[in-house]
Amino acid sequence: MHPFAEEFFYVTSGNRMKVAFIDNTSEKLIATELREGQATVVPRDSVHYQQNLDCKPAVTLSLFNGANPLALLPFRNSFSNIPNDVIEASLGGGKMINNKLINHIKSQIANVTSLVNVECLKRCGLDKPTRPKKR
Repeated sequence: MHPFAEEFFYVTSGNRMKVAFIDNTSEKLIATELREGQATVVPRDSVHYQQNLDCKPAVTLSLFNGANPLALLPFRNSFSNIPNDVIEASLGGGKMINNKLINHIKSQIANVTSLVNVECLKRCGLDKPTRPKKR
């Protein structure tokens, strides 16, 4: 997320790049798949990600329309560092929002990210341990 600039995302080489963001108005996930020579714009201050859907390397270019886009840490890294009382207040407090629930949410964010990475590695045949080549 970068609150002070839109991002122009261009695929210079690669077959299948997924770009997705949460629309700040509708709160819906907007996703598109790009190929070499295609581009999209990610709105400022939106939670978003890019993912290479192909097993071959891709090269992309990101341009921002501000001198200081202030890129923020990925959600999974930053969310776990937010104090529970701040999250509780953000969610409206009440009897249902407690440390147990917040810690459960934090643990699930890490698990989902790990699961996606494992699935990507398997799809590209990279899930097997690699051994150093003998000389």
